[in-house]
Amino acid sequence: KRFKGMGECRCPGFGSLSNQHRGQYGLIATRHCRESTMSSFTNYLKRESSEGVTNPWYEWDKDFDASEESPAIRRRQLARYLSMRKGARFLLLGEALGFQGGRFTGIAMTSERIILGKLADRGILPRHVLGETPGVRTSRTDAKPDGYTEPTASIVWPQVIDSRIDTSDIIFWNAFPWHPYDPRGGPLTNRKPSRQEVEEGGRVLDVLLRQHSIATVIAMGKTAKGILEEAGIPATEVRHPARGGATEFRRQF
Repeated sequence: KRFKGMGECRCPGFGSLSNQHRGQYGLIATRHCRESTMSSFTNYLKRESSEGVTNPWYEWDKDFDASEESPAIRRRQLARYLSMRKGARFLLLGEALGFQGGRFTGIAMTSERIILGKLADRGILPRHVLGETPGVRTSRTDAKPDGYTEPTASIVWPQVIDSRIDTSDIIFWNAFPWHPYDPRGGPLTNRKPSRQEVEEGGRVLDVLLRQHSIATVIAMGKTAKGILEEAGIPATEVRHPARGGATEFRRQF
């Protein structure tokens, strides 16, 4: 009964359990299966390496990442983040990963300082993002001793929390889920993704929406709104908080 309508867990070893033990370990196995499913989702984030784009889940840069393990850490953090939100009703769609946010955490609109508890004085706690799982920084400590902080993340997270939305009931994502940067300025810059890149990101968004029961999609900015309209996905548009839009974003949200 516990698994009725949920599909059976296909985690290694679970299929060999007796019915008695399946009932005993059902909840644990279900959670493990959910996290395994989210881990497999990161496979959709693999892409051919290209100039002007960093894939934080599968690429590492010796000049900016703490170690070769950094991509694996970011994959685990994203998988944990999404597994906590399997039943989320809301999705907030931005434009693309920023170098001060998801580039080093693996999670859209989320900075290292948030998952490290450095913004607790502003009411943003690591558990809002990853539950009881400790967040791990992946950037080099000699660059930013306290980790990177992102303006958009510092606006969006408090707004969600102040709106009394359960933080596990909303997913942050981007039209182009990877980090686009200006080759002339280097990997620690941001740029607007091209139309072709947004179309590429749309395929990943489709998978994400199929894996979750999202009832309301909120488009943060024109780029996000455009990709949703082309896909025929109804969405409410709010102002992007960047470039002086914070006040309007808060009001509309």
